[in-house]
Amino acid sequence: MTRSTAVYKETLSAVGNTIEVLLFKLNGDQLYGINVFKVKEVLPCPPLNSIPNADDSVTGCAHIRGQTIPVIDLAKAAGMEQIEAVEGRFLIVTEYSRSIQGFLVYSVDRIVTLQWSDLSKAPVGVGEDNYLTAVAKIDEKLVEIMDVEKVLDEVNPVDEEISEDAVPDEVIHEEHERKLLIIDDSAVARKQIKRVSDKMNIDSVQHINGKDALDYLMKEVADGHDPNHEIYAAVCDIEMPVMDGYTFTTHVKNDERLSQIPILLHSSLGGVLNEELVKKSGANQFLAKFEANELAKWISSQVIERGGEVSE
Repeated sequence: MTRSTAVYKETLSAVGNTIEVLLFKLNGDQLYGINVFKVKEVLPCPPLNSIPNADDSVTGCAHIRGQTIPVIDLAKAAGMEQIEAVEGRFLIVTEYSRSIQGFLVYSVDRIVTLQWSDLSKAPVGVGEDNYLTAVAKIDEKLVEIMDVEKVLDEVNPVDEEISEDAVPDEVIHEEHERKLLIIDDSAVARKQIKRVSDKMNIDSVQHINGKDALDYLMKEVADGHDPNHEIYAAVCDIEMPVMDGYTFTTHVKNDERLSQIPILLHSSLGGVLNEELVKKSGANQFLAKFEANELAKWISSQVIERGGEVSE
């Protein structure tokens, strides 16, 4: 049975609809936030050792629990004045995109629990060079959710090269009529995925959150198109404002007009990912960001399985 428009508009409460956000300050009174899921621990900043030839925003390295990790001045990395002294400041140790690093911040405020729908898109006027993925109002104060993936990509860019054996010739030389749907609130992440798609000669459609992508698919259906046959697959982030990747996936998989679209949940959550939520949402696969060859191989598998031509 096809789901009604009314059901489509309902917010699912059963799957991944909340986010815990760690609030902190960099310079001044502005509050910033990152997902607690990505935080391993918060501690007073220990003494740091210098790293020769490091990026300007890398303050040094710290030895924590037997491991040496780079420490990034998050203020300087985001284009603000650097945090001058580490004494009395705090270190947020995080795991992003298969790596562990510490972010130097001025102070740590608290952890709050929000609905994904509490998060709004970054204001249009800030442009693509900003370091925000979303904003939220907490206790009448505006909190800016940082695009940490953009910070990390600028400090230590990921390798976007695709090896020759990652994509079969039949995929490279196919005249692709189907498209790849890219859903991610990070401009850097969208560009990374698009570059992989472009190298495979596959056109893509991009959206910055699950709701925008779902609205796009529903409009395609309303206009007489068949997304099941016109889209190879969707590569979808998990953490997004308005509608997260879990909820988007659940909507798609429960609508027969969309349910055949393979969905890859593609997140920097890495080892802390809640596998049960991935299964519950109905996603076809999970892949930790960002490894170009692995992503290309998965997209190739969908191209081969689903065929290149659009069914009439």
